[in-house]
Amino acid sequence: MRNSRKFIGLVWLIMPVMAAIAFFVTLKAQQQGSARSQNDRSLDEILAQLPIADFYAQPPRDPEKRQRRQERNDRHNFSGGPHQPPVLNENMESVLLNLPLSHGPEEPAIPSTTSDAIVLGSITDQHAYISSDKTSVYSEVKVKVEEVLKAEPRYPLTTGSTFEAERPGGAVRFPSGKILRRGFLGRNLPQQGHRYLLFLIYNEEGQNFTILTGYKISAGHISPLDGVPESKEGFTQFRSYENFRGVEASAFLQTVRAAINNQHSTPNGRG
Repeated sequence: MRNSRKFIGLVWLIMPVMAAIAFFVTLKAQQQGSARSQNDRSLDEILAQLPIADFYAQPPRDPEKRQRRQERNDRHNFSGGPHQPPVLNENMESVLLNLPLSHGPEEPAIPSTTSDAIVLGSITDQHAYISSDKTSVYSEVKVKVEEVLKAEPRYPLTTGSTFEAERPGGAVRFPSGKILRRGFLGRNLPQQGHRYLLFLIYNEEGQNFTILTGYKISAGHISPLDGVPESKEGFTQFRSYENFRGVEASAFLQTVRAAINNQHSTPNGRG
């Protein structure tokens, strides 16, 4: 009888422990499932956030602005080749993304030498536009400058000023209401209301910038702008960006400044 009582007492002691273990295992599984679900939705969220251009949108009335928009639209025309793309139309697939190379060369996480400008700023606006030949769509964000880490004096970049930066991809809406979404998988667009460190290439035609890559700054840490949302093996171009995910923003900015200084201190400015 005494041994039976000891056994029952031991069971009562173990049961709360086992229940606690089961609770944490279940909670962990739920968290992992939620993370996977959020990861699966991320591409849909990116597509939903693309700015939309009306297919029959009118050009700006101001002659100077109209000329500049024409130059930017022309730059996204089909540049020649064996396969002429069709004009965007309502019979096309709603979503069509260009895939990165399955085993392309890894891109540098901090492309300081190939960037014409490197700027820390906030995204205040975003719009989509259609190429002059109506075969492609691109998006443009307006950036309010917080700090210029690298730029030639001829670029219109000063603290507090704004400038436009673009990337291929965006959405097109037809009069029927149908929307086409186009882009490059892994090349994402900075979102309005957020801060980014952007690596930029200057475009003489249209006098704006193209986004080479960038990093979002939130809650004192950074996350890469580019990369494939879902975990897909083989897209090696973006692998180096992940090395900085979650790094403190101050430490990352210090690393970028060091890379810029090293570029300037080497012969011919080549790092």
